[in-house]
Amino acid sequence: MEQAIFSGRFDPMTLGHLDIIERAAAHVSRLIVAVVSDECAPTTMEAKMRIAGVEAACQHIPHVVVQGFSGLLVKFASELDIKTIIRGLRSSDDFQYEYRMAMMNQSMAPGLETLFLMSSPAVATISSTLVRQILMRGGDVGSFIPSAVCKYVEAYQWR
Repeated sequence: MEQAIFSGRFDPMTLGHLDIIERAAAHVSRLIVAVVSDECAPTTMEAKMRIAGVEAACQHIPHVVVQGFSGLLVKFASELDIKTIIRGLRSSDDFQYEYRMAMMNQSMAPGLETLFLMSSPAVATISSTLVRQILMRGGDVGSFIPSAVCKYVEAYQWR
């Protein structure tokens, strides 16, 4: 496969995100990690900080490019002439949501395929939502996020 997109809010980036990125990158010549950076997807951390964190965590993967985007992912993929979206699945709940999203994307952009990767068991229970809840209560999230992301998470005032 030539190139693909893996998108998300990465608020903050977790080891689960990194798991999918590393595994997806092994199957493509170029992986765009697309960080949602518009007001339609509310986030805690600002886009600039989230993008920098993802870049830092992915610097060991030479053919990964991190880029912010606004608007519809299908439009962004079309602008980059990318025909494949990568999505990670942790559970059947994720599948229900991701399946509907994949069908809507395919309706809007015929020919755009979505490939699903199951999370590795070691990171399947990690979510940005849970990480944010731990951070807001003053807990340690070092075992849930890439070490390169720690400084970005620590720079944000979580309480």
